[in-house]
Amino acid sequence: MKNNKRSFYRKVSIVTLLLFAMVMIMPMGALAAGTFNDTAGHWAEDQINTAVEKGYASGYPDGSFKPDQNISLAEFMVLVNKVFGLTQTTEISFSDVEAGAWYEEAVGIAKASGYISGYPDGTMRPDYPITREEAASIIMRLKNLTAEGSAADQFSDAEIMTWSKGAIGAIAEAGIMKGYPDNSFKPQNYITRAEAIVALITAFNYTIPSLETPAPDVKANNTKDTVTGLTSAMEYQLDDGAWVPYDADEFAKLDLSGNHILLVRFAADGDIPASPATKLSFTRAYSGSSSKVAVKGISVDPEELTLTVGDTATITATIEPGKASNKKVTWSSSTEDVATVDADGVVTAVADGTATITVKTKDSGFEATCEVTVEKTFQEQVESAIDYQYNPEYLYNGRLAPDGPYWVWSYTEINVVQAVNDIDRYLGALYRQDGSTIDSIRFEGVDYFWNDTGSQEGSNWENNGTNLISELELDITSNPENWPIRLNSLTLNNRDKGLNLNFNLVVESVPVTGVTLDQSTLTLIASGSETLVATVSPTEATNKKVTWNSSNDSIATVDATGKITAVAVGTATITVTTEDGLKTATCDVTVNK
Repeated sequence: MKNNKRSFYRKVSIVTLLLFAMVMIMPMGALAAGTFNDTAGHWAEDQINTAVEKGYASGYPDGSFKPDQNISLAEFMVLVNKVFGLTQTTEISFSDVEAGAWYEEAVGIAKASGYISGYPDGTMRPDYPITREEAASIIMRLKNLTAEGSAADQFSDAEIMTWSKGAIGAIAEAGIMKGYPDNSFKPQNYITRAEAIVALITAFNYTIPSLETPAPDVKANNTKDTVTGLTSAMEYQLDDGAWVPYDADEFAKLDLSGNHILLVRFAADGDIPASPATKLSFTRAYSGSSSKVAVKGISVDPEELTLTVGDTATITATIEPGKASNKKVTWSSSTEDVATVDADGVVTAVADGTATITVKTKDSGFEATCEVTVEKTFQEQVESAIDYQYNPEYLYNGRLAPDGPYWVWSYTEINVVQAVNDIDRYLGALYRQDGSTIDSIRFEGVDYFWNDTGSQEGSNWENNGTNLISELELDITSNPENWPIRLNSLTLNNRDKGLNLNFNLVVESVPVTGVTLDQSTLTLIASGSETLVATVSPTEATNKKVTWNSSNDSIATVDATGKITAVAVGTATITVTTEDGLKTATCDVTVNK
């Protein structure tokens, strides 16, 4: 049906457009507002008269305005440009806009203004009637509205809106275009002259509501130090303090006497930002006859404080003079990740580091500070020691020596155990993995044992182990299974002291220098097998473990013992690799029928 309509309009377009051109250039006096023979009582009569008075549109030579006649895209662009006062133009190259056409300038202005760009095929189709959804799309761009697809769901024919639903919802939400009495929008119907005039005049007069909330109307009473007009939707900032939501009971506790600046604003609410603030000044000074005594200073005790993570301590603030009328203070921490402080000056250690605790008087803003140092707990110190590893199962009531700290490293950091002879070995020194010597290991009341039954071997270290340990002799002949050596805390005076850690005796390793095979070539028949013998050098190498692999398992396979099994005719290379040093040797295997 629509194609038939468009065909019809193409046939009469020349006549219609010539008439429209005549109407647009006809002197206003010829067809003045209110003289049309077809607008009296029309629903858009007032807007039509306004459009004519302002020069946006005119009637026809026969005295009519034809308010319910369709309007072409070219006519619509002329109206848009006039209503919105658009005059800047640009070059155009649409294939269906001929040079010198009466609407050529209107198309150039439309393109320059960005509210229309033409079709993908390079045409503008200025002679075609414009639909209501096309008009809605143009108006949305003209007013920079945001697409509101859900707002279009109010119309009964929303399901037929495809590409235009967001635009229709936007202009409907703004009240620029409306639906019909049957609750439809008829998006694909052609827009009439009257509808176009009403929509464009409404769009021109539409202003996007401002989201900014004005500053609150609050008043200060500088004599009584009070504020009127506050509501729960507001927040306030006293001097350099934080913004605080208004609460009548809490606000009543504020002492506004003296010199203070109070800022009050509406708090942010969803997408609506906080409003500008109203500034209130309190400047009532103390007089000699006043019953109030002004604050002159403040101090804290202690001024320095050292805590362990998790500990608490109270800082005491003293206001001068002692008879000051307003002794209210606020507490704050420079680094709450390290230490926090509550309204009573109680400091809680959170993590190792430093923080400055500040107390400030409500009256006159005097300040005093306490520098807080937070140290790690013993366990945190142990865990953060370089490369430290421990077995929590063996850590009981451990602590550093009082004049420490002295770090304790586990056996995984011991690289070297010096050999005295083939029977005895001792820990001449403990070495970190980076090669530096650990010379500050200390225990209190420590012994060692190394069997799984818990019976002790050896004796206490000199002076119950309270001296620095530089040498510990161990006889490995009594530890044939290489059980862990446990440094075990003793009970002295009925209390545990020191550490209970888990060590292993580490013997100096002899590195692998090479590996050889007893055969470098081998010939087998299919399904045959033979075992290669690998020899790791030197013979005293600590780790003689090796792995085997075949270059082609479909020809010959090899297991973990070096046994080769021929699978099919062909050749394969068997490689043995040492775990220590990754040394290799090979044997070329040929499999015959």
